[in-house]
Amino acid sequence: MNTPVTFAEWSDLFDMIKKRLNDAETLEAAQNGTYDMQPITAELWMEEFTSAINERLNLANQRFKRDFSASAGSKGRIIQAISSLKKELVFVYKLSKIPCVPNAAKEKCAKIVTDSAKKLESSLMDSAKSDRSGKLGILIRNAEISKFN
Repeated sequence: MNTPVTFAEWSDLFDMIKKRLNDAETLEAAQNGTYDMQPITAELWMEEFTSAINERLNLANQRFKRDFSASAGSKGRIIQAISSLKKELVFVYKLSKIPCVPNAAKEKCAKIVTDSAKKLESSLMDSAKSDRSGKLGILIRNAEISKFN
């Protein structure tokens, strides 16, 4: 995959991110990519960038809900669903921190990912309160969904 430099190349890369295509290669290209933030295109570029981040967060949430609902209480399936969610959130967090994004925007985007993960984790912990065995709560706490380091 080519390292993006132009707006068109970045736009194609953002489309690939939204479609979940070649995540490892796409993330590497984004981390190595450059973009000259000219006033004319910087705002549009940032809109595309944040749209890709939000789309991936929405997809991660939808996939997790589907996988969690289908787990039917199976510990293995629950662990797999949480693990997949965590992997997706880490990807989006790394994407939010790519070097070519201005620092203020980088922090804003990283906060979007972190806040989304915390909200999801909190919601899961609330749901786990109805689990009398306490196992679901332990799985969620151990997964540390909202920690990306």
